[in-house]
Amino acid sequence: MKIAQHILIFLMVAVSAAYFFWALYRRELRLVLQGDKENRFDRIGDRIKAVIVDVFLQRKLFFPPYSFAGALHALVFWGFCVIGVQTMNFLFEGVFGYNLVGAVLPQVNFIFDVMTVLVLLSCLWFIYNRLVNKPLRLELSADAMTILLFISLLMVTDLLLDGAIYAGALGEPFSWKHDWAFAGGAVGSVLSGLGQKANFIVFSVNKWFHLAIFLGFLIYLPFSKHGHLMFAPFNAFFQDLGPKGALKPIENLEEAETYGKHKIEEFTWKQLLDLFSCSECGRCAENCPAQITGKSLSPKFLMIDMKHHLMEVGYIGDGGGGSDEEGLKNSDGEPRKDLVADVIKPDVYWSCTTCRACQEFCPVLNEHIDKIIDIRRYKVLMEGDFPAEAQTALRNMETNSNPWGVGFSERANWAKDLDIKIMAELENPGEVEYLFFAGCAASFDDMNTKIAQSVVRLLNKAGVSFGYLGQEEQCCFETARRIGNEYLFQEMAKANIEVFNGYGVKKIITACPHCFNTWKNEYPQFGGNFEVYHHTEILEKLIKEGKLKPTEAVNETVTVHDSCYLGRHNDIYEPPRNILRSIPGVKLVEMERNRRRSMCCGAGGGRMWMEEHEGVRINNVRTSEALETGAGCVATACPYCVAMFDEGIKNFEKEESFKLLDVAQVLEKSIKSE
Repeated sequence: MKIAQHILIFLMVAVSAAYFFWALYRRELRLVLQGDKENRFDRIGDRIKAVIVDVFLQRKLFFPPYSFAGALHALVFWGFCVIGVQTMNFLFEGVFGYNLVGAVLPQVNFIFDVMTVLVLLSCLWFIYNRLVNKPLRLELSADAMTILLFISLLMVTDLLLDGAIYAGALGEPFSWKHDWAFAGGAVGSVLSGLGQKANFIVFSVNKWFHLAIFLGFLIYLPFSKHGHLMFAPFNAFFQDLGPKGALKPIENLEEAETYGKHKIEEFTWKQLLDLFSCSECGRCAENCPAQITGKSLSPKFLMIDMKHHLMEVGYIGDGGGGSDEEGLKNSDGEPRKDLVADVIKPDVYWSCTTCRACQEFCPVLNEHIDKIIDIRRYKVLMEGDFPAEAQTALRNMETNSNPWGVGFSERANWAKDLDIKIMAELENPGEVEYLFFAGCAASFDDMNTKIAQSVVRLLNKAGVSFGYLGQEEQCCFETARRIGNEYLFQEMAKANIEVFNGYGVKKIITACPHCFNTWKNEYPQFGGNFEVYHHTEILEKLIKEGKLKPTEAVNETVTVHDSCYLGRHNDIYEPPRNILRSIPGVKLVEMERNRRRSMCCGAGGGRMWMEEHEGVRINNVRTSEALETGAGCVATACPYCVAMFDEGIKNFEKEESFKLLDVAQVLEKSIKSE
């Protein structure tokens, strides 16, 4: 009888496992592997470390404001890993008749019981949360409830079969204390009055039910959104280990026949892996400024829609999709939808501010921005189809090397009354330590001109050695790249690098996070390797060294707005705050969304030069959050944020009662003039 039972369990496991791997490959894995090539096999040690931190330690699940729900999810993950060991031991015993875990360490049952109870309680809370609390970021789906039911039943059957054993199902009752199995022992106490025969039935029924649930869960996974359980660890391993703020370049631009991505199979295998790794938790959408303000873009549904389209198109080798431009069919033989024209609408990919909030909060390390930029590149470079306002900005950059369209002759006007060295006028340009890269906003926007002037005066007061390009300075072309004109960006990036190298520039200071990110993280792709500093980093350093001494009281309650390209893209959060803390009289108050959770002002990703046609204006929402703090001043460290807050403050008619300053301007107020 036992031999027949072992054979039956072996056959059940073998058939279920074979079907699981077949379904996983057929439905998902081969679709991923047909993607375009991409090298994600470098820095193996760092990738293993990333898996440990992001998968096994569940790092991102503990980010506020998701700490409680994240902790419960982590408990379920860890518990499932522990219970998985117990279940595998159960299957091993069923096939070979030998209990590995019990033979090695009986007291491990205590750990099993702890995790079983915690997982069961967590699942019950998740069910309650979905049915009663109904958070907006989560849909009440049959799929999610099925998975929660599977896991809960696994825990219940495990407790029942353990309890039956302790109640004497397999012989005389024995003390659970010997095995430290407190939960199984508690259930055994309840079942002890049933007698051996009844407990044997309880044991047998739950043993086979537990096995059926586990194998059913295995078979169901490839058809569920919880398939991310298999893909997410690989997604963490293959995550982008480069600078967070850098977009991927189009390689061999001059030889490329097409630019950007148009069909789903043109995306890389890693981009397609993202789609199946998505847990549909909604954290990306809940932190997306476009979604918050009623735009069409939802990072969550971008991933879901692309995944569904990929599965609809199917495997190209089966005739799905095809390579010809006419008569394309999906996997069902129906006329194929076009990814960009029919699936991802223009208001979706043009609403993105590239703020990176979606990626910052994604627990499975999905990369949303590069997919949007690839679509933009196709629309701009292949079809010439993009918003009219963006066309104007790009045309201005092409003709006058700035989005404002102001002539080269006026670029250095902001600095004419300052003590500033022009690089072309120096006998030895290498004599200066830094190049101050003013950027377009400082050169042509009145409010930002004043900020650049404050920075220059502070650098001079501290005795910093620096020069300025004057009329030779050009846009960094960050806006062109994020709008999608990669061709213009690469051409002008190389031209800028040539000028900088010609002057022997080694170190750069800039007051613009967009310029900072571009010079620091993206120009190295084309040989532009410089030490790049944001002005808040330099000013903080000068204060610590005693070269700048804020002594005059600035009696202001100040709230700090974190620029996306300074914060999430480059992890610079404290320098602006440390500068303000060093100023007498300044009282800092934080907005509810601050640091990594800071809400975008709405200007990134080229949105500075495009109108918002859906929902409410992003800058109005962020301005209202600043006003709600009760502060009398909002301090930022980004020209784009300054422009957006300026408009927002005017929209709320708060110009008289609410100040807008750069951190450098607040600092300059506290520095005694000589």
